[in-house]
Amino acid sequence: MVAFVYCYKNADDEWVASDIVNLYTIGDLRGAINKSVLGKPKSADEGAERDRTWPSSIPSFDAKVIDAGQHMVRCMKANGRRYTYKIRKNYYVHVKTGDLIKANASIIASVIPLKQEGYCPARDCRYNFLSDLSSDNRETVYCAVKALGFLIEDSKESIPLLIDIAHSYPDELIRLEAAGSLARLNCSSGWKILQELINQHNNLSLQMEAVLLLGELNDPRAKRLLFSIADNKGCSGELRAAAIWGLAYQYRDIIDRLITYIDDEVLDVALHAIIACSRLTNNDNLEVILNAIGTNIRRSAAIITILMLHGVSYISQIIEFVFKKANSEQRKWLIYLMGLLGPDPCFSLLEKYGKEGREIINSLTMFWDLHYNNWTIKPDISEKIRFLLKQN
Repeated sequence: MVAFVYCYKNADDEWVASDIVNLYTIGDLRGAINKSVLGKPKSADEGAERDRTWPSSIPSFDAKVIDAGQHMVRCMKANGRRYTYKIRKNYYVHVKTGDLIKANASIIASVIPLKQEGYCPARDCRYNFLSDLSSDNRETVYCAVKALGFLIEDSKESIPLLIDIAHSYPDELIRLEAAGSLARLNCSSGWKILQELINQHNNLSLQMEAVLLLGELNDPRAKRLLFSIADNKGCSGELRAAAIWGLAYQYRDIIDRLITYIDDEVLDVALHAIIACSRLTNNDNLEVILNAIGTNIRRSAAIITILMLHGVSYISQIIEFVFKKANSEQRKWLIYLMGLLGPDPCFSLLEKYGKEGREIINSLTMFWDLHYNNWTIKPDISEKIRFLLKQN
């Protein structure tokens, strides 16, 4: 079965999964494939993947189903107001009277005939992924190969089969996934194959898939391989950027290494490194970031952008650093940052440092007054100006 789960970011910018799970069998999804929509290939750094969408009706509010029919579903919101969903001609209704539906998470109806309940009659009933390795269906083999990498208890039987698939299966992506599963199972053959695939410079798409897979493996060997790619200026910028992305996703203690890429001459690499560093920035490593400001203008400018992405979250610590630890170059750049962030709360924090603080306030006041009253630099206005510039 395949589960469709709504995910969203909470107030702390963390991904959260809804508790509503929409389950469908693979057979039903395949049966409705002629009613689905296949999207365009994504970029190489996303593995050239394509999204497939099965049309459906999803509520934009929480409600209770008060009447579920073949042609319409009537709901009642928490405030007592009622709403009726008209079911499209080729849709199947997935809710029944009395069900509680959640905004963005529940699927009311779709082109797929049946939504499953997901009930398992025996908790100790385990699916046999080993038998799926001999299937004629590509997707079935792929899923089995992926799953077996997480099933250590089956490794005695699965490792020889995965080694054979990694070397001889006709589909290169399944060979790659088999190598990844072997690596997860701590099999040296998997790591050797991954290293070989990384060095296949004539196949960027496969290299990219290998880098994305390495980003899933929380292992020192994967970390070394990703850094070797990020450091290799002979690799494409897309590949190096993907390696940096994978490193930031998997490892939290590498900000000092990631900073070395933020001024890379390849724009794609530099931008990915900037975002990666911004995601790893915290109170524990803030000083590492601040100390990287220096005479390298390109790197210092990138660090200002990293700090700007956090708004005023660290401004108190930054101002303290300016007065207690910063050298002249760092002080110059960080005062520039205060100018960009605006008078609130910089003004009140600087006043606490007496004469020196007031000197910085005086140097920034004219910039604050003019910059923050300039209505033409607001994002929506700037976008309209850029649009008009393109017109004849």
